[in-house]
Amino acid sequence: MNKKVSGLNSYHFSVGKIKLIVISDGFENIHEHQLGDTFKSMPDGFAQAFAQLPQPYPFGYNVLYLETGGERVLIDVGLGAMGKPDFGFFLERLEQESISASQIDKIILSHLHLDHTAALTAENSPVFANAQIFLPRLEWEHWIESGRAPAERAEILKKIFQPYQERLHFIEDGDVAAEGVTVIALPGHTPGHCGFMIESAGERLLHMVDTLHFQTQIAFPDVSPFFDINPELSPKTRRMVLQRLADEALLALTYHLPFPGLGHVAQAKDSAGFIWKPIERIAKP
Repeated sequence: MNKKVSGLNSYHFSVGKIKLIVISDGFENIHEHQLGDTFKSMPDGFAQAFAQLPQPYPFGYNVLYLETGGERVLIDVGLGAMGKPDFGFFLERLEQESISASQIDKIILSHLHLDHTAALTAENSPVFANAQIFLPRLEWEHWIESGRAPAERAEILKKIFQPYQERLHFIEDGDVAAEGVTVIALPGHTPGHCGFMIESAGERLLHMVDTLHFQTQIAFPDVSPFFDINPELSPKTRRMVLQRLADEALLALTYHLPFPGLGHVAQAKDSAGFIWKPIERIAKP
């Protein structure tokens, strides 16, 4: 895998023949005293482990750009104007890479939380004029069709997707969403939340997206934040993914760990948890 950092907010690397760039949509600083607002319960050692991380902790929003099979592809799009002034910088930073929104051929959404979808639309107009949109069927059913989602959130999402009605495509577990990109159902955070296996020329990357949100959840995978819709299922999914990453020595990408959110997972020797080994950031020559 070739890798380099081209700037503070973009990280270039490759998986086989697939070119990838992680681009930051922004980040927020989380302090130890805020953990109680995020986690309903924390086991012994959780807060201490968090306190050993860089403080304040930079909670990231990492959007992935790919070039594969002759297509320019995004996995999620960030918050857009809805996130300003703290987030929503992905489009500007994509432009800094000399890539315009109109050049994007395909957008693959992991789930329908707004920090992954809101940048699709600006002032009721599509931001990505030529992109086909792929999203998990279970997410659409939950947020748009079921009536179980909060009405206000459903209305926001309907407005986001309305300009793309003729360009929506549903994906499910095992589907190939783009060349070398396979959908993996990772439910718990939301009902249809998906990750993606990216594979080319014998190299693999597992994008686990929101399977976890904080680095401390790697050491304590049974702890779920309040924004996991199913806090009983999400730890099972999280532990399964972390075990696979460790067993298969896969490169991992996360949406919310500190930029660029890339690293490897190892089994902890003295606990039932795991260890995060963030990838070394190599400066551009």
